[in-house]
This record gives sequence, structure tokens and C-alpha cells, in this order.
Amino acid sequence: MKIERIDSQPPFREQDFTFPDSTVQGASVAKKENAIFVRSRSRYKLECDGVHIVYADGTGHIKWKRGEFPFSAGDALRLEKTGEYEINGKGNYLIIFEK
Repeated sequence: MKIERIDSQPPFREQDFTFPDSTVQGASVAKKENAIFVRSRSRYKLECDGVHIVYADGTGHIKWKRGEFPFSAGDALRLEKTGEYEINGKGNYLIIFEK
């Protein structure tokens, strides 16, 4: 179980996604292949039992059972088997699900 910053560029851009009119957890969420793009007003919860790569376009922190991990706009984070976690911070987030 760990979270770390990595040097990585996002494989998708916001324009690559089609957003529905509805919201999930108060956020606009679009899916494409093995990724979701989240436009969040405050927080968004996910479950990670494998590897997630989170690209942040906002400032905030990842809250998980081991504490909080801060991030800034432009950061890429690799989460490995963190269990339930929450992205806290207003912004846009691309999450890639890896096995």
C-alpha cells in the first residue's frame, strides 16, 4: 500500500471524454477505456485494489487510511492497493486504472 509521485504525462485530455448530464458524488464523471475523468467540486471517493494513476489539475490531498498525501496541479500520483481513498480538492482529475 503506497502513494508516490511519478514522472508521467496523461494519455488522455479532457476533450477526449464525453460527459453525461448527471453527476456522481456531486462530480461530473466520464469514462473511456481504462480511465475516468472527474470534474470535482470538493471530493470524490474511489477504491483501489490494484494500481491507479491520478493526474491532478487542482490542488488538494488524497485521504486514505494511512493519512493524507498532498498534491498540486500538474502532479501525477501512483496509488498501489490503497483500498478506499478520497481525492479532496476542487479540480479536474484523470484516473487511469491499471492491473
